[in-house]
Amino acid sequence: MDEEKDIELAESYLLHRMTEQEAAAFEKRMIADEELVTNVEILRTLIDKIKEEDEKNLRSVLKNKEAGFSDKRGNRKPIRRIVFRAAAILILMLALFAILYPSLRSNQSNTIELATKYKPSEPGLPVLMDHTTNINFNEAMNLFRSGDFSAAGRNFNEMLSKKPVNDTLLYFSALCHFETNNYSMAEKNLKKLLLEKESVWNQKAEWWLALTLVAEDKKAEAAISLEKIQNNPHHSFSKSASALLCEEYFNK
Repeated sequence: MDEEKDIELAESYLLHRMTEQEAAAFEKRMIADEELVTNVEILRTLIDKIKEEDEKNLRSVLKNKEAGFSDKRGNRKPIRRIVFRAAAILILMLALFAILYPSLRSNQSNTIELATKYKPSEPGLPVLMDHTTNINFNEAMNLFRSGDFSAAGRNFNEMLSKKPVNDTLLYFSALCHFETNNYSMAEKNLKKLLLEKESVWNQKAEWWLALTLVAEDKKAEAAISLEKIQNNPHHSFSKSASALLCEEYFNK
């Protein structure tokens, strides 16, 4: 594995600089490579943290530094200024990475543990022994029911490439991504599923999405999802949402 190249690919993936084909190929790799998934999630969190930094302070620092590159007549040297700006941003990112990386790993472990604590049981759909019209689906479901989420996910994703808006495939593919710690893809598929307002999987998908957001440490977005579930007395996970919102994670 070329770690440096993988980081570059992960950055392109997270910043949506890949074509659909490139993104699909990268997602396929993530299904089979848990370490790559972990690194992608950490990089995603790092990018989110950087975006949250105070832009005014950053601009102020860069402006002050740029002033030092003016010539005697007070004319700035654009090339040197641009080089410095790029270097300053790179140094900031590296510094933030060095500072945040250990805590990000630790915090992600805690949020994953919390999400797992509230994970509901999903037995999957029954597979009829004499049913031969959906062989690929039956095979994927058998793998899912046996707990082989990596293999099941590959099968569901292959079918999903041919039926991209099938709510059942989106649901079980998302759960396979969740179980293999590929939370960004789980989130993507669950949100896509929830666009289908009449899907039988909607309430379960809303709950799994909330858990996925917790696992990703997207606290604000997770809280909004949980409050929506909690405020619906007819929702299957209303009480569970109330309990999760009472956890220390949401109250500190």
